[in-house]
Amino acid sequence: MTVEFVRKECAAFLEGAEFGQVEEGKVVITCNLAALPQQRDVNGSVETLMGAAAQWAAITIMPDGVEILNVSNVSPMFLPEIPATTDKIIITGKVVETSVAHIDTESTLTYGNDDIVIAKWRMNVLVTAPLNIEPNLC
Repeated sequence: MTVEFVRKECAAFLEGAEFGQVEEGKVVITCNLAALPQQRDVNGSVETLMGAAAQWAAITIMPDGVEILNVSNVSPMFLPEIPATTDKIIITGKVVETSVAHIDTESTLTYGNDDIVIAKWRMNVLVTAPLNIEPNLC
């Protein structure tokens, strides 16, 4: 699969969000909080974006013909209360390790232009066929 494919799929999925970066093994999503549903639904929207960023990061390194079979959470997701003064969030999904049949990804959340990570989410992406890429620690 290509970075261009992921960029197109992400754009169709993410209303109110934009991409800061899409490259092999990494996807960065920036979202204005005003574009998300009302406060009671914001955490659900943020969790969805974090999961999507991690999965899309995995897709950027998957060869053609390989599909996602299953996605499982490696670490639980606990979102802190989003400060009322926050106007945007930045979500970074990246590949952290690969093997023959799975891709480990991590998604991080920061508020505004702050580089302090507020939340992390690890996911394991199982694929339908061997990746035919060299296993590594990214």
